Amino acid sequence: MAIRNHYKEYKNIFDKYNLKIDGLDNFLKKVKLFEIISRTTFYLTILITAMLIYAAFNTKVDQLGIVFMIIIVFVPGLILSLIFKNIKINRIAKLDDFIFNKFLIKKIKVFYSIDELKNYSYDKMEHLSTKVLAEVNLNQATIDLAFMAFEKGAEGIIIVSNNIGTVVTAAIHNKNTSTPIRTTFNYCEALLIKNIKRVELEKSNFDLNYWFDLKEKGAITSEEYEKKKLELL
Repeated sequence: MAIRNHYKEYKNIFDKYNLKIDGLDNFLKKVKLFEIISRTTFYLTILITAMLIYAAFNTKVDQLGIVFMIIIVFVPGLILSLIFKNIKINRIAKLDDFIFNKFLIKKIKVFYSIDELKNYSYDKMEHLSTKVLAEVNLNQATIDLAFMAFEKGAEGIIIVSNNIGTVVTAAIHNKNTSTPIRTTFNYCEALLIKNIKRVELEKSNFDLNYWFDLKEKGAITSEEYEKKKLELL
């Protein structure tokens, strides 16, 4: 998963939020380029393969030769299509990272621990979670949640959990051999919050803690601390 999956969807985001960031258009153009190449390669492969299959059943051409042609067209064509699709996915991951660092980070406050908000008050909105492939961008789940929060009008997100795991499957070639396939997933859960406000500490308590720290560090004597304590309390 990404913020979006296709060029047009990203273009709509750019237009909707009027994103004008240096370098961002180049990332978007690369996504469009590899999306076009991937789709064109795929559709041409399917079209040529379909024509060859039709010829095999409706002409007197050597069928073995047709089967051979189907193999040398379909397999490389499909592989090329997947290669360009993966390149597009890689570009999308970089585009997401760029959007996060240049745009989202200014709109959404990301807190990686509840402790970061101990001096703040806030209103809870809702919990969101996402599970994404983390092969390209290990930060993808956080980026996705930040964008979801932005679209829902949140001011920030608190990352409740953020885990990366690997699933191992096997491609079996025959009874004796197989190839392990490892897929890395990133599961992330966040709490959306709004109305984030700093809570002012009571002045006397703050000052007392300040003088206590000085006493502990040896900067003032116990007598001086007790004197300040009486003044504040």
